[in-house]
Amino acid sequence: MSKYKIKFVSNRNTVLLFLISLPLLGLGLFYLFLNGISHPIIHVVGFTGFIIIFFFRQKFATGFTEWKIDENKVSIIWVKQFKFSNNEDSIWEWSEIKKISQGPGSTYYTLHIELTSGKKVTFYHDTLTKGDDFSEFIKVLYQTYNKINLQTT
Repeated sequence: MSKYKIKFVSNRNTVLLFLISLPLLGLGLFYLFLNGISHPIIHVVGFTGFIIIFFFRQKFATGFTEWKIDENKVSIIWVKQFKFSNNEDSIWEWSEIKKISQGPGSTYYTLHIELTSGKKVTFYHDTLTKGDDFSEFIKVLYQTYNKINLQTT
């Protein structure tokens, strides 16, 4: 059995955070500009705002999972949930998985898992994330999926 620690991103929480933060940051910069604060300070405030957004994204829009893959099943344990979500741990037999595919995107690797029940599950992995097992995980996931599918056809 192979075990992988993967960091995923909540697309919904990231968009929500961006939509809340951008107007606040813009209003802050506009206020500084109207009050005649010097140009370099505006850049510092803007840069600080983006650092704060990055911190909140890590806090509210990222989750940590532990995946286990073997010849019989794939299991997902949510070690750290996304804020404002309730993702359940999952165990899928390979016979329950109809299709595994990658969606489009340059910011995220989008992993789609379609189950035979019709349920579709999507995971977003930030392409800038380092320090997790995603590269090895995705390779083993596809290899095992293809091997199982070849055996059943």
